[in-house]
Amino acid sequence: MALDPVTAKLIAKVVISQITDEEKRQRLIIGIIIGIVVFTFIIMIPLFALTSTIDKIKSFFGFGDNGQASDSSYYLLVEMHDTYAPTVTIGDLKYNGTFPIPVQNATVTSEFGSRIHPVTGKQSFHTGIDLAGAWHSNIIAIEKGTIVFAGVQRGYGNCVEVEHITENGVNYYSFYAHLARIDVIEGQEIQQGTVVGIQGGDPNRDPNPGYSTGSHLHFEIRKSQNGDFLNPREYLFGSKEV
Repeated sequence: MALDPVTAKLIAKVVISQITDEEKRQRLIIGIIIGIVVFTFIIMIPLFALTSTIDKIKSFFGFGDNGQASDSSYYLLVEMHDTYAPTVTIGDLKYNGTFPIPVQNATVTSEFGSRIHPVTGKQSFHTGIDLAGAWHSNIIAIEKGTIVFAGVQRGYGNCVEVEHITENGVNYYSFYAHLARIDVIEGQEIQQGTVVGIQGGDPNRDPNPGYSTGSHLHFEIRKSQNGDFLNPREYLFGSKEV
């Protein structure tokens, strides 16, 4: 039995409408699934990883559920602070540790202790620490005291030595070498932060550079005027007292 044209059109419209609605539903379901997957990978997994990392850090430092650290963890944190303390500026002086750093924005280029000498190429004991700031930067005294030497010494070139006395009456000395210019004289009383000279040590540009391959400050802390060397790092970047 043949359908009349009007009935055929109505049936066709209903079928097409059902197909279109079904496609919309399928697309909606697929969109929801994709959204869930994206949310899980972009938000939930990183959030879980972060939470896990925080828990591990707390566990490493011994923090309990109340957020308090154990005694051993506390002292570990204190030690880390002393080792990696941020620079503190007081007036024109910049501190990382007990004393202000004698040259601003300096990089440590050679540590205290045994090393291969950059000039002689032989094993030797480095009696100080090398600090490389900008060429001709001001070099300041780490503490008030008296200039006991200002002149030229073999190996050190232009250099300055300052005698200091602690509140307990203990004498110690700070020593500044490879200076391009000396700005103090022997016997002069100086204050903490006094400019004793400018950074030199460049064999091609500076007078009396001493045994040096480039511009830097060689800095020492001594228990006596001519020896008993201490590691300056412990005083410039730590909290050790003389």
